[in-house]
Amino acid sequence: MDVNVLIRMADQIEKNMPFAGNKAELVATHLVKFWTPVMRADLYKEVTSRPTDFSPVMCEVVEILHSQANAVLPYGGLKGSSEA
Repeated sequence: MDVNVLIRMADQIEKNMPFAGNKAELVATHLVKFWTPVMRADLYKEVTSRPTDFSPVMCEVVEILHSQANAVLPYGGLKGSSEA
């Protein structure tokens, strides 16, 4: 999927997520439930390559995904794949 579409989708999810509790946690949970690992990994790569272009919430979202190994593993491969 085009990374610009993923960014737009993630921004819409963030903007429409009810603010109750930790918004970044809520968005990350939504992405884990409804996005494929490849989609999350593509978003992670984009946000971490230019974090100043994204909201603080979205930067926190990708860090949550990374720390939970739901988007990418520390070595950069996708969860469940043989990529290194």
